[in-house]
Amino acid sequence: MQAVAPIAENIQAPLLGRLMGALDASQRWIMIDLGVGTPSMIQALNGHRVRLDAMDMANKLTRWRQAETRKQKRAWIEQDLAPFALEPADYIFCWSSLNYLDSDCLKLFSEVLQPYLKPRALVHALIEYASPTMPAQAPTCQISQAGHHWSIDLAPVATSVPSPRYTPKHLENSLMGLSIQSTVVLSNGMQEFLFSKAP
Repeated sequence: MQAVAPIAENIQAPLLGRLMGALDASQRWIMIDLGVGTPSMIQALNGHRVRLDAMDMANKLTRWRQAETRKQKRAWIEQDLAPFALEPADYIFCWSSLNYLDSDCLKLFSEVLQPYLKPRALVHALIEYASPTMPAQAPTCQISQAGHHWSIDLAPVATSVPSPRYTPKHLENSLMGLSIQSTVVLSNGMQEFLFSKAP
């Protein structure tokens, strides 16, 4: 683990903009935020009929990694995602948290997530692409809008760890039941993804 200068990043996020621009104020939407449920997300959804559930996934990862068996890991993931069972979701916001799951955990997470997704549900994620290192923990994300453009502010984290640099093919093979709908390389070298669930 290396110390790095804690510099905040602001990145334009066109695929986030696509999601937010598609919101129809006359329709009710179900969303899951796997970050910390920041006020910026709540503010962005103002004026829309939305049920927003949040889980700070970063706080769950340590326990998932400590599981002694795959069965135990799956049971803990099921336990943590169980509160989302009330209504299937239209949108899932993963932010950068998928970078912190190993391949097996990606498979288990996506398998457990499937019943909580509507057909054609969309999953948004930021994946480390260019950099060999990443923040030691998933940074808090704040979102903002300027006209038709949306951006994400990534809070600074003082230490770094090696990044997995997952390829699109690796992600499609690991995220069970999800396929890549769109991907964009961002100004900071991350790759923004939209995954969709099969209808």
